[in-house]
Amino acid sequence: MRVFRIYLIAATITCMVVLTGCRGISIMRDPYYPKQGDSIQFTVKVRDASDMDEATVWIGGQAYPITSSPKTIGWPTCKYSGSNYYTQLEIKGKVKYNDGEIKTTGPTILNLTTGWADYENDTRTYSIYVAHDNDGDTEDILVEAANEFIDEFDAYPLDRYEWAWPGHFNDTTAPDMIIFIGHGSHHHFKWGKGGYDSIDVSTTAFGNFAFCDLYTDVDYLIFFFSCNLLSMNDWGGHPFHWFWLNEYSTRLQKRPFMGLHQALGFRTLSVITESCFIFCSDNGDDFFNTLSDYLDAGVAVRSAWLWAIGDELDMDDNDNRGAVLFNDIYEWDSIYTAEKDDYIYGSPNYGGHFWIEYHE
Repeated sequence: MRVFRIYLIAATITCMVVLTGCRGISIMRDPYYPKQGDSIQFTVKVRDASDMDEATVWIGGQAYPITSSPKTIGWPTCKYSGSNYYTQLEIKGKVKYNDGEIKTTGPTILNLTTGWADYENDTRTYSIYVAHDNDGDTEDILVEAANEFIDEFDAYPLDRYEWAWPGHFNDTTAPDMIIFIGHGSHHHFKWGKGGYDSIDVSTTAFGNFAFCDLYTDVDYLIFFFSCNLLSMNDWGGHPFHWFWLNEYSTRLQKRPFMGLHQALGFRTLSVITESCFIFCSDNGDDFFNTLSDYLDAGVAVRSAWLWAIGDELDMDDNDNRGAVLFNDIYEWDSIYTAEKDDYIYGSPNYGGHFWIEYHE
């Protein structure tokens, strides 16, 4: 949380009380620390407005004449509705009084590429969504794996445990960590039994900038049993990271990393192995048991994922090669240190900060 301190000087008057009064122009804003997507409300106040000859405020280079005080100016920054990709705004103002005196304020530069962590919900939770499967036995295995994690993971309380649905990829109330369990393919997650029951993950967004005018929570996006979803192969003429990160050509589009810290999954086929001796068990249960232990113990999230795969899943035939795509600002974060500011394309903390760590 940010802490502010103001130095107060008692019994000091900063304005000379003469015939002209205390003059000047001020521009207040709400929210005080805006991010891209916010509808910012600017309130302009001119002191000694009765003696004002003319006044102007400039926001993002656009001039607004001020004819009365106070005056409210709304400034939307949602890239989806306005087709503008704001990374900053310059605000300044000037007032001229009828005796020729001029007062100014600014310029002030507002950075819109940081989503402040302390604007998020301060309760850390997670959700698990399991995909329906055409094979009943496979579906049972996936449900058992989810139950194992729920039984063993203690760091966060469970928010929701449901069958996967497209709305889970467009959820304004999504928690800090989401686990999807089901089939996958290159940047796609299969949420249902139908042939077209699939989500193109590259058209979704997670993190503080996912929705306009909202500060959302998702830091960790996990896909289990989702073959090739984090494949590092080119696709349709694009490198794999094109489907996950914004760049100049896609800055007005959704991408998963719009404040997201890490995406965890598999870059190859993912196979759960079942063995039976007196009773049957599978290494999906073992994996989630181990993963929950690592996370609860405060191991870095990316390490917990890759270690649990190496410990519990069969990696013969080049299967079960795990991968983690992450911003290196969050490289060493554990499940307990996730509450940090989020960033988007255009921030110096976005470009040049992404890595993928994976099993060979």
